[in-house]
Amino acid sequence: MTALLQIENLHLTYHDSQQSVEALQGISLDVQQGQTVSVVGESGSGKSSLAHVILRTLPDATTVSGTVLFQGRNVLDFKPKEITSYLGSDVGYIPQDPAVALNPVRKIGAQLIGVLRLRNRITKAQAKQQAIQLLTDAGLPHAETLLEKYPHQLSGGMLQRVLIAIVMALHPKLLIADEPTSALDVTVQRVVLDCLDRFIRKTGSAMLLITHDLAVAAERSSRMVIMHHGTIVEQGETSALLNNPQDEYSKRLIRAVPSMDSERLLSSDPYVPDDEEALLEVKHVRKAFPGNHSAPHVALDDVSFNIPDGRVLALVGESGSGKTTTARIVVGTEKPDSGYVQFKNTKYAGLNNRDSRPIRRKIQMVYQNPYASLDPRYSVQRLLDEALTASGNKDSATRRAQIRDLIADVSLPNTVLDQKPGDLSGGQCQRVAIARALAMKPDLMVLDEPTSALDVSVQNDILHLLHKVQVEHDMAYLLISHNLAVVRMLADEVIIIHDGLIVEQGETDQVLANPQHPYTQQLVSSIPRWHRHVNVPSSLT
Repeated sequence: MTALLQIENLHLTYHDSQQSVEALQGISLDVQQGQTVSVVGESGSGKSSLAHVILRTLPDATTVSGTVLFQGRNVLDFKPKEITSYLGSDVGYIPQDPAVALNPVRKIGAQLIGVLRLRNRITKAQAKQQAIQLLTDAGLPHAETLLEKYPHQLSGGMLQRVLIAIVMALHPKLLIADEPTSALDVTVQRVVLDCLDRFIRKTGSAMLLITHDLAVAAERSSRMVIMHHGTIVEQGETSALLNNPQDEYSKRLIRAVPSMDSERLLSSDPYVPDDEEALLEVKHVRKAFPGNHSAPHVALDDVSFNIPDGRVLALVGESGSGKTTTARIVVGTEKPDSGYVQFKNTKYAGLNNRDSRPIRRKIQMVYQNPYASLDPRYSVQRLLDEALTASGNKDSATRRAQIRDLIADVSLPNTVLDQKPGDLSGGQCQRVAIARALAMKPDLMVLDEPTSALDVSVQNDILHLLHKVQVEHDMAYLLISHNLAVVRMLADEVIIIHDGLIVEQGETDQVLANPQHPYTQQLVSSIPRWHRHVNVPSSLT
């Protein structure tokens, strides 16, 4: 059977005034009608460049060779008029950020109705009815009301489904979805992926699903392609590939994926008596922010929890749940409207900066984006030296020795000391951020989504590093996360927060294995569990 899409020996090189970079090297793959093929790889693997070649959306300063056959026609030979016809009617595109594909100053209805009337000779009223049906098919409630909304008035998940509705209106034969859910919460992710699956089943179209998430690829694709540094290292039927990978990179990638079946990393103090005095105590905290022409938005409502010394507590919730506001209150950058935070028997929320400084030194934060948390102008040596100076160490020779110890603690070579954050990889940069936090000798470290911005193999390394640091320094962690697989690996206890309220809390294994609250049950059931479909060989675990 002739493939819908057939790529043979594809090479792509980007050029600028300084150098040329070969982004794709000898890529060959097929996509059959009605098939979902996942392209999996980490940052820089070339998977998005592959999508742009197929879409003919590359910048001018590129060289492309090989063939990209769509229904037997070489896309690389298309003239501008052919490309216009090809995009939309033959190939549809769902980007990672739907906001970039929608006109911010036009209502959703105008954009969708415009597409429908462009393709079909129908009245505006007929197009409106079709638009309502498409939005409903995309899983959006109150579709008629949504027609009057602007893109900025909708959540990321709703925008992604609006874009799917627009693509459905075009009836493409091939859908390219480039990280369509990586910016979405887990429950919304499942809704969007279900919507894409329904579209494929209903129309018989094919989908090229580009993702860094092996769990999503395992659950949603029949064939998988693994890319690394611009080459395909392995491809085949999804279950067979994951069960018996042949390439060493594939094996490392599969081994690194955090899952609900991964081995747990126990804290330095896994068993704590009930009467253990809390290192951190949060009691009846409430926080509201001014509303936009409406009542105040309550971010936290009567939130209470304790963290004993040496324990790891995870705070889990989706966007807008209140978990980041909680983290800011704990580190002292936000003040609660009511309630209090107590650290080692001292209440510090509401104290002025000078009075609370000794406490704040003992509570350090590691952020989601390490590049944003480190001054890009300074070398790693200077960043760590400033942290040690702030901790009270005035002797330069002692600080130099401590800097070497800190770098060793986070498994970095001394050569990084002369480099700036922009010269480092994401994983290296996060290690520097952890080292800087350790310079203050904290008793509690607040980790705000510490691995979500990192590639999967780097995530695994950072999780094991955080465990090692926590055990060696016998400190406590407050782990802020939306990733339950990461939480299960690191946390002794977990709190589930939803709309500013704690809905469930307890020992991590107990809560995740037997969730009681409907929201927790929804969270747990939404996780892509590739181990349900794949038995990872013992040699990989």
